[in-house]
Amino acid sequence: MPEVYVNHNYFSTQNEKMAYIMGFLAADGNVSKKDNRIQSQLSIKDKEQLELFHNEIGGCEVYNYDNNGYPACGWHCFSAQIKRDLATYGIVPNKTGHLSIPKNLDKQYWKDFIRGYFDGDGSIYEDANGIRLSITSANREILDDINSYFKENNIKSSNLYNDHNNKDIRFRTQASIDIYNLLYYKDCLCLKRKKNRYLELIKKRYNSTRLRNFPAEVEEIC
Repeated sequence: MPEVYVNHNYFSTQNEKMAYIMGFLAADGNVSKKDNRIQSQLSIKDKEQLELFHNEIGGCEVYNYDNNGYPACGWHCFSAQIKRDLATYGIVPNKTGHLSIPKNLDKQYWKDFIRGYFDGDGSIYEDANGIRLSITSANREILDDINSYFKENNIKSSNLYNDHNNKDIRFRTQASIDIYNLLYYKDCLCLKRKKNRYLELIKKRYNSTRLRNFPAEVEEIC
């Protein structure tokens, strides 16, 4: 059986792509405690996300499976080096209890890490009052870090909400537009389904005189 290719040094050098994937794995990935497996399992609708990981890092081909009646897909790789590198950024087995934005990650890549985390554990939707963006975690520290980073970039901070075992921060329409402008840029890695939904919701508010700083993609469409 041929050896499966893995780029064992993928997380050894900081850049936009490694920061994004690391953020996603922080939210929706798993580092095994007993061996060197790094994996992620998602709904089948987000299969292209795992195919992105496979194309970037290597590891197993993305596979489909049944998750209690729901179509799902999975990806994993085995690498002692990747496991060690992720650990230096706090991405470790049972990471939920002590998760934060890695302080040893160059701050120029924080937006990539946060975009990855948002793609894994965030949502964008609308209600009767406009756009709503939410980011969830069982750990307060990473939400405080994200809130502080947004505030540094002149985005109104959110209160922290508790929902059983999870916590979340929530943003209204103008803050959601500002967050889009901060996190997304041309050719950045992202979950395309979520980005497209985000842009659809912003586009619906384009004619509002109360809002400002619409993304260039929306202005080009409208």
